Order: sequence, then structure tokens, then C-alpha cells
Amino acid sequence: MVRQEVNIVWFKRDLRLKDHEPLSFSIDQDLPIVLLYILDFEYIHNPHYSNRHWQFVKDSLKNMAKQLKVHGQKLTVLEGDTLEIFKNIHSKFHIKNIYSHQETGLGFSYSIDKRLKKWVDSEKISWTEFQQNGVVRGIKNRNNWVKNWYAFMHSSETRLDLKQLKTVIFKSEKFKPNYFMNLENDSNFQQGGEESALDVLEDFIWNRSKKYSYHISKPTESRTSCSRLSAHIAWGNISIRKVYQAGYQAKASGNKRNLNAFLSRLRWHCHFIQKFEQEIEMEFLPQNKGYVSLRRESNSAYIKSWEEGNTGIPLVDACMRCVIKTGYLNFRMRAMLVSFLTHVLLQNWDDGIQYLARQFTDFEPGIHYPQFQMQASVTGINTIRIYNPIKQAKDHDPEGIFIKKWIPELIDFPTDHIHEPWKVNEMERSLFNIKTSYPHPIVDVTEALKHARKVLWAEKGSKEVKNAKKAVLSVHAVPGRKEQ
Repeated sequence: MVRQEVNIVWFKRDLRLKDHEPLSFSIDQDLPIVLLYILDFEYIHNPHYSNRHWQFVKDSLKNMAKQLKVHGQKLTVLEGDTLEIFKNIHSKFHIKNIYSHQETGLGFSYSIDKRLKKWVDSEKISWTEFQQNGVVRGIKNRNNWVKNWYAFMHSSETRLDLKQLKTVIFKSEKFKPNYFMNLENDSNFQQGGEESALDVLEDFIWNRSKKYSYHISKPTESRTSCSRLSAHIAWGNISIRKVYQAGYQAKASGNKRNLNAFLSRLRWHCHFIQKFEQEIEMEFLPQNKGYVSLRRESNSAYIKSWEEGNTGIPLVDACMRCVIKTGYLNFRMRAMLVSFLTHVLLQNWDDGIQYLARQFTDFEPGIHYPQFQMQASVTGINTIRIYNPIKQAKDHDPEGIFIKKWIPELIDFPTDHIHEPWKVNEMERSLFNIKTSYPHPIVDVTEALKHARKVLWAEKGSKEVKNAKKAVLSVHAVPGRKEQ
């Protein structure tokens, strides 16, 4: 029996139908298309991911299916081993071409791609991967990278007409999406989907961005004045090009300062993914290899207190409890959590990296690893950023509003003492009827910071780190840019 020829558009972290080059390209071919998303079992069991990620993906897929249904088209969603699924499809249809976006992922996802590529080549199937978000595969240095990124952002959005789609759906009892079907929605987490992303973008550009620069560092206010597009961008509900062009065009109507600040961060977003693309071993090793020999002994009690939000330092614990419950924190508070673990507690950079990945709904490997290492001071090329959590609290949550929201044990605590509750002695607690089960600090922050500065600067000044710094700069430094 002659099998029907089909093309496959393989969706990964590009869960949208607009500005989608693989989809647009496939529509121009005169073949029916299988629109395919695979939840590989290796993703489900990988320690970087949790149900909040798959809930967001499920929302995104449902929204894609809803849009396709208007045009009488369907999406194929399967769970299982990626290679076996492609083989199964190929046994029913004859796969002629696979189209997908390039992905900067973790080691295990790269292995999945390599296994598939080997099989694809053996079957003489063409697999074309398209560039996404200005991240370039295969470059050796950053010469002209910024110029090329801006050119990509200003290039025309990929147009496509869903009315021209001719989809076929592949059904399989063996690879049914049971995991997705059993997921229960949690309203505490951000909802995924292309239509949601477009609504969030419009609201931010024309309304919420007016407070962007003023509130970007504040843990409470940033939840509305920041774009809240990070999860949508991470899972590809919207392209960075579309976001960039919307912000760039809106500047003509005013609010230039805030929108310029936002647009610059889109470039930094891709800058860090580009780092990971060029050096994926950062998943396992510090970017500066001089730090390999400077590994510290892990303290499981410290790490557990940090993970559970029970360190006795209010802002640290409020941030951790918040991200556990909602999947979101602003950038400064994320940096402070990493700094507290790796500087105040002097734990290793990889002692907390997978745990925080599971908490962030917007987990993006290419940002998470370079940023975590930068904040943990193991790059050797960046300024050591040591965040004092008490100062951060006084500067960005002076009334303790964020702290009291996420630490109910301190809800009735006097605002004057909310940032350092351990300084209230037993007599004062009795006098003001202060009752709390909130723990005392696991370390003396002032003394820990003094010690950390000595340790961190000594490590950065070591011969091993200085020698390895040259190698880092040769690959990742943008020409003419000073140390950050």
C-alpha cells in the first residue's frame, strides 16, 4: 500500500501560529501537514521541569487548537519517546519533510534531537530548522552579533494564511496525551496561549509600561508594571520580533524612556541564550573553568531552609514562597535569591539551579544557566554582585507589604521591625503582644557577607580564574563592552 506523503511542522518552544516561519514555509508546499507537538517522557521526568510548565504548555496547545478549529484544522499532540513517535508516524504516512525552529535546550533535549537526526538521515527525510529570536547557531564569537540581532528584529514578520492549511491528524493509542489530560489547572499560575500573550503585550505597551522603570526592582509593584511576557516568550506563544516591533512602534506615541528600557532587555534576553547556545557545557560546568577546582562543600540544612523559604531572613523567604506559589518573581529578587544561596550561605552554583528552574514558569535554559552563574560569581568576567537581603528589603519593600503577604507568621509584626524581626527581644515581644513562629536567621547576614567578600574576591583573583577568563572573553564578549 502506498503511504500518503506528508510534511511535519514540529512545535517545540514555539507554541504559536503567528510569525512562525516553519509553519509558513510548510503551507507553501503542496502537501498535507501534520502539526505535531510531542511531550517526551524525558521532559516529564527531567528535574528542571514541573507541572506548572506542562500546565502552561497545555494552555498554549488548547489555544492553538481553538484557533485552528475555526479553519477546520487540527493539532496532533502525543506523549512518549520522540524517535518512536516519528517512526510510528512514518509507518502510516510517508514523511517527506520536517520543519521546526532551532532550539537552545538542555543536554537531554539535544540528545533527543541527535537521535532523531540520525534516523531522519537514514530514511532520507529532510529536516529544516529555522532561526528563532536572533539567536545564531554555529558562530565562534560575537563579532557583528548586535548589528545582526537588530536587523533580525526589524525584519518583516513572517506572514501566513491559516485558510490555506491542509492538516492531517495522526492518532495513536500507544502515544495518547494522558499526562496532559490528567493535569489540573492551578489559577495561581500564569495562563499560557498565543491569544493571552497578545493581550498581555497590548496591555503592557499601552498601559502598564508607564511605570516600568520605576517599579522594575520592587517585588510587589513589578508584578503588574513589568511586561509579564517572560513565560509567553519562553514557551514561544509570541516571538521576540513581534514584541520588539510593537514596543518600537509605540515609542512614537510617547513613553520612550520606559519602552527603550524594555526593548534593551529583549536584546539581553537573546544575549544570554546566545551564550548558552555557544557553550552548552555550562549546564554542567562553571563558565569560567578556573572555578571547577574551587568547589565548596554543600550544606544540606542550609539548602533545605533556602528551598522552603525558612531561612529567617524575611525578604528571602517571601521571595521563595512567592515563586513556589505563583511561578514568578522580578529579576532583582531572583538575583537576590541566587546571591543569598551562593554568597551569604556560600553554597555551590549548581546546588539550587534545578530547584529554581522548577519554580519559574518562564524557565528558559539559555537564560537560566548563564544568569545563575553570573549572579553566583563563577564567570570570572562579571562584577561580583553581592545582594544584602536586608538592604534590598528596606529599599524595595520598605513597608513590608510583600513580606507580610507571603509570610503570614509576620502579618501582625510592627513595620519598624519587619525586615529584622530577630532584633525584637522577648521583653518587647511580650510588651507588644508579638507572637510568631517565624524562625531565627540560619546565619548572621552581616558577618556572612563580610566573609563572602573575602572568599569571592580571593577566588576571582586566583591564578586559575584569571587564566580561564581569557577563554571566556574570546567567545562571549561583545566587542567594545566593558565588564558588567
